[in-house]
Amino acid sequence: MNAIARLHQWHGHGRGEFPVVAATHLRLRPFALADISPLMTMVTTCRIADSALELPHPLGARQVRRWIESHGHHWQHGSALHWAISHLGDDRLAGHLSLQEIDAANGQARLSLWIGARLERRDLAIEAAQAALAFAFTSLDLHRVYSQQLAADQLYGRVLFRLGMKLVAGQRQLLSRWGRQEEMLLWDLRQADWLAALTGSPAPRD
Repeated sequence: MNAIARLHQWHGHGRGEFPVVAATHLRLRPFALADISPLMTMVTTCRIADSALELPHPLGARQVRRWIESHGHHWQHGSALHWAISHLGDDRLAGHLSLQEIDAANGQARLSLWIGARLERRDLAIEAAQAALAFAFTSLDLHRVYSQQLAADQLYGRVLFRLGMKLVAGQRQLLSRWGRQEEMLLWDLRQADWLAALTGSPAPRD
């Protein structure tokens, strides 16, 4: 697992400074209004909207601005964390990662991410998600992180598999999206299994 340079503690409700997480090649940071133009260019040229479930639709500068401005509200209420994924060296925007539907009472949240550049998409996605999982299982002390995959987005499925997530049996769903039906798969990872993989020790059995 990649080392985490900086973690801000969280105690069930978002408060204080928005958390920033640094990994080996990237940083998870809050979005800024300066990200609007590169984000829209990235989404358009890389066809991100075809597989990203979290982006506003239709996608325009006004909608993106409102989406970015909503992130602080979600953090302050402890319901979600939306991070911009940026390159550590020049802070160039690379993608988006979120922990949504944060449920402190039941210790779980939903992970979602996308990376723009195709050549580096898988490696950056894995590093970003590893950093987010470390934050979720340590600073937030969540017990479970799950993620939804469009069945057609096989690259995202491979990323989730590399993270140690497992397909949840019997949880295939149909999503009505942009006038068509798409199959949705559910993956999850338990804190105990993540810690076991990190330390090389067997995970406790229920």
